[in-house]
Amino acid sequence: LSHVRFIEGWDDDIVQQWKSAKNEMAVLSTYVSDINGSIDPITHESTHENRPIMCASDYEGHGANKHLRHGQQPEGPAGIKGQP
Repeated sequence: LSHVRFIEGWDDDIVQQWKSAKNEMAVLSTYVSDINGSIDPITHESTHENRPIMCASDYEGHGANKHLRHGQQPEGPAGIKGQP
């Protein structure tokens, strides 16, 4: 099984978000949530009204092996409301 699943209507939602930016060069990104209990098995819609928040991010390693590590990814309400 995949560690990523898409909710019903995700493609329409992401296109609407991109259009709302009113910038054809806009880039949308996300950090996926845990899939366990995140998608309603009947409606195939998200069971969450919030999104993951990346915090405690820092670089680990040295030289060519240096990489970004995200320490905590709690789920929480969006800090930004509405649309641009």
